[in-house]
This record gives sequence, structure tokens and C-alpha cells, in this order.
Amino acid sequence: PTMFVGITLALPAAAQNEITDRFSKTARLDQNGTFDLTNVIGDIVIAGTTGREVTIEAVKRVQRPNPRAARLLLGMIDIQVTEQANRVEVRTIVPRPRNFPGSVDFTVMVPEDASVIVKTITGSIRASNVKGELRADTVAGTISASGVRKLAALKCVTGDVEISDAGADDPVTASTVSGNLVVRGLRARAVQLTSVSGNIHIEDAQ
Repeated sequence: PTMFVGITLALPAAAQNEITDRFSKTARLDQNGTFDLTNVIGDIVIAGTTGREVTIEAVKRVQRPNPRAARLLLGMIDIQVTEQANRVEVRTIVPRPRNFPGSVDFTVMVPEDASVIVKTITGSIRASNVKGELRADTVAGTISASGVRKLAALKCVTGDVEISDAGADDPVTASTVSGNLVVRGLRARAVQLTSVSGNIHIEDAQ
């Protein structure tokens, strides 16, 4: 009988070179203004603080076996900041956003009375000490909101939503398709929590 012998060789994957570039900008926002951030891939951390300044720190990253190719791709990531007295908009612009091999991580401080709108496709969103309205939207990633006084809408597809020590005057919606919803401490008039295949856990809610 004929005998076949299969041999599998484990070859090391091409070493990835990570090239990074830092971005930093300070803007000013009037009382009760709006901070609006749209990212593509990367984690976002937003915290409310005293004063009227918005400080935006970002790290652009590209991983590629060829460092020259990585540097070229890094140069294609553009962070655009548009400033108005009552609104600061930040947009991450990349070519082919669906499969671009780079990411941008943001760390942002905003005046605590600001309303915050944040969206990304892939990445986690963490917001704390925001006293204005909060809207957060990611497709693949977790959303965490703590010390947020005016929760409005939190939405993700594959990821958990965690709410702690939060409040809202208007009805709140929080939804995920394949993640869990965890609420620890919430004062709100009405809340709608939706998960398709995950668990919903609520404690200390009024």
C-alpha cells in the first residue's frame, strides 16, 4: 500500500516592525460645548477635568515586516482637528479604513461640563467624569462609562458595556449584540438595555 507522510514545518512568521508617531494638540472649549471624536482602529480614553482646555494625545501605530513600508503607511494616517468656540471635532483619516494595517490610540482630557460623542470601528472606549451628555459607539470593542452624569446612548456589536456610578435625566439606551451589559450604580428616569447573546447584570440602580 502507498503510504503518505505529512510533515508540518513551523516557520517563524515574518517579524513585525512597529513604527509609532505621537500627536499632541490643545484646544479650547466654551462652557457646555461638545467634543466629537471619530476614530477607525484604536482605543480611546476620555476624562473630564477642570478648566476649559481640551488636550488630545494620540499614538499612531503601524506594524509591518518592512520598516520602510510601515513608515510610509504611518504617514498616511491623518488626524484632523476642527475648532469652534462651542465644538471641537477630531477625525482620524486613513486610506481604505476597512483593512488599513494601522491604529491610533487616543487619550483626551475635556472640560467636565462638555458633551462627548465618540465613535470607532475597532477599539475600546473608556469615559470617566464626564458631566455633559455621553454618546459612544464601537463595532468591536468594550465601552466603559464611570462617573458620567448624563448618559445618552452606548452601542457596540462585539463587546461588553460597563456602566458604573452614572446618571441620566433622559432615557438611556445601552446595547450590544454578543457582549454582556453590566450596570453598577445608575440613577436614571428610564433605561433600555439590550443584548442578543450576552448577560445583563444590574445592581444598585434607581
